[in-house]
Amino acid sequence: MPNFFIFFLTITVISILFSGMVIWNIIRMWSYQFFYQKIRPHRKIIKIIFFGSQLLIPIIAIISQNIVYTAYSPLTSFFYTFSMWTLGALGYLLMGSTLAWSIAWILYIVRVITGKKRFTWNRFFVPFSVDTRLFIRTVITLPIIIALSVIVYGTINTQSVRTVHYSISNQKLATPFPENWVGQKIAVFSDTHTGQIRKRTITEKAIRAINDEQPIITFMVGDLVDGPKFPIIFLEPLTKLQSPLGNYFIPGNHEKYSKDSEVESMIGKYITLIADEVKIIDNVAILGIDYHKGDPIKTFEQVEQLTNTIPEGTPIIGILHDPKYIQTLLDHQPNLTLSGHTHGGQMWPGNILVNLIYKEFAYGPSLHNDGKSVHITTSGIGTALVPMRVGTKPEVVIIHIEE
Repeated sequence: MPNFFIFFLTITVISILFSGMVIWNIIRMWSYQFFYQKIRPHRKIIKIIFFGSQLLIPIIAIISQNIVYTAYSPLTSFFYTFSMWTLGALGYLLMGSTLAWSIAWILYIVRVITGKKRFTWNRFFVPFSVDTRLFIRTVITLPIIIALSVIVYGTINTQSVRTVHYSISNQKLATPFPENWVGQKIAVFSDTHTGQIRKRTITEKAIRAINDEQPIITFMVGDLVDGPKFPIIFLEPLTKLQSPLGNYFIPGNHEKYSKDSEVESMIGKYITLIADEVKIIDNVAILGIDYHKGDPIKTFEQVEQLTNTIPEGTPIIGILHDPKYIQTLLDHQPNLTLSGHTHGGQMWPGNILVNLIYKEFAYGPSLHNDGKSVHITTSGIGTALVPMRVGTKPEVVIIHIEE
């Protein structure tokens, strides 16, 4: 078994057992007088079911993870989605359980020091007591309630798509867009992750939001698909995009995860693929760079080769899924560069880590080349693995080209 899975299973099992222990004892703390004593004859079997059902989650996740890349069915889709969601929920429950345990432990130590409780090693490690006062019980339980609330919010938050608007001044750009582009809109979306978890519904919402804005051109900047096998008809909503100058797509890292070697050609039936290629659209160069598995040298070589084919004085829009190497594009004075990939961090505290890694390219707009180039990273529409968003929102981006 690969080291990653050994590490994954170990951490997951420890997390489940610890969170389960805390939640079990909080339930016991609240229900002791009502029914906990009444279930004494069946307590052992209930504990086995309680903890055993939780330990099944990583097993289901690993089994379904191996199946979904080769086959699609509603049943495997359900188990894969449920197990990924549960693992995400476990993360927040672990945070809540750790805080609840810490509060209970501190209160127990204080009571021991003040002589109100006798020290025992059992209570040192499991500091929950059925005789705890109502207020203290509430304080201990509050982190679990907050964690559950965050889980519910994060799940619901994935279902809506907001429209984010940015404006750029044409006269301040490196090479101003043609006059007929001024007053027009550019639509950008990314990271739909269409597949076993996110099917066609969220994409349909995004397409409606884009069409409502009537953009002149639309860019899908990578991770259109998630990787696991899915019915290609899920991409059919893309055919409803109505941008007059066309709709263009560059691959991201998740397109490379697919075991279907024809996935990009299948995508090409629904949206125009532009990968390591330049297209001159209405006197503007659209420079699309493929995802080269994080290879900066290959990315640099492609950018250098392609920019040499662009006629001098032509405005450039550069598209690269992962903004990690976007500076390679910015060095060529484009008007606009577009990326996705980061999801804005997707789930707190992931956004903190993403901001540390990507800095100004983590999310949103940033100015470069003395304000002559604008870069925008979108948080995307879908989710990677865990179908939750906490601290970020699914979005489509509308860019207004002003004088």
